[in-house]
Amino acid sequence: MTEGTALIVGVGPGLGLALARAFAAEGHQVALFGRDIERLTALSAEVATPDGTAHAYQADVADADALQAALRAAAHDLGAPSVLVYNAAQLVQDTPTGLDAEQLARAFAVNVTGAVVAARTVLPLLDGGRGPCSSPAAPWPCVRRRSTPPCPSARRRCARTSRRCTRSSGAVRSR
Repeated sequence: MTEGTALIVGVGPGLGLALARAFAAEGHQVALFGRDIERLTALSAEVATPDGTAHAYQADVADADALQAALRAAAHDLGAPSVLVYNAAQLVQDTPTGLDAEQLARAFAVNVTGAVVAARTVLPLLDGGRGPCSSPAAPWPCVRRRSTPPCPSARRRCARTSRRCTRSSGAVRSR
């Protein structure tokens, strides 16, 4: 029996792969998203366990249409997602004189726009309208649909912001 489907956007050799392994070990079907389909296919073979399967999906998170299509394909192939992790990031030198407009636009597309596109695409697809969305770099500590139970951070201080999280207008927001 599977525990649900985990969508992990931005799988590389570090955190993304470790998360994929952890979810597969717990019995989740895991969808790995990234630009290099050959590398993702090899990683998905490593991640798969007797309790959890892994599938590779090619998507450049800077391309909103491609990201949406890949996320929807995974939901169609594997069933409604129960978890979304956005782990994609483009780290660049961001000094005012050293960053050109093209680099800035690409970094913004990967680091911000891709996360928003992923959340907007997956939230309506979540299994029963429930499930966590996580991004290590997200500017919001926790966002949920009204039908989900409060996230654990609603009752404690948010580790990243050290602010108390509260529930308001159908979402959990920090105050």
